[in-house]
Amino acid sequence: MNRLAVRDRVVLFLLVSLWVGTAGAYLRDAQNDRLQVLPFRLTPAASPDDYPTVWRLLTDAKAPGVRAGDTLLALDGFDLRGATDRISILTRAAPPL
Repeated sequence: MNRLAVRDRVVLFLLVSLWVGTAGAYLRDAQNDRLQVLPFRLTPAASPDDYPTVWRLLTDAKAPGVRAGDTLLALDGFDLRGATDRISILTRAAPPL
């Protein structure tokens, strides 16, 4: 039983450490206004030459002039041609570290 208890403690320690690190990174980014939240959901670009399209707006979205079906050409001045997923879209628009 002691071996299982030690393993449980190690796993618990690792999980709590991971959670604390993630929460700390989130709070740091929130404090520095680095959180990237899009007020809409996108359909990825179908090919490297296409642009993503707005799939739907979030319920509390504040994106004036944006409607479902719109093509998103750029985000904060960064070209979104060929952006195939949310991560690639956010990393293109993320401010430098």
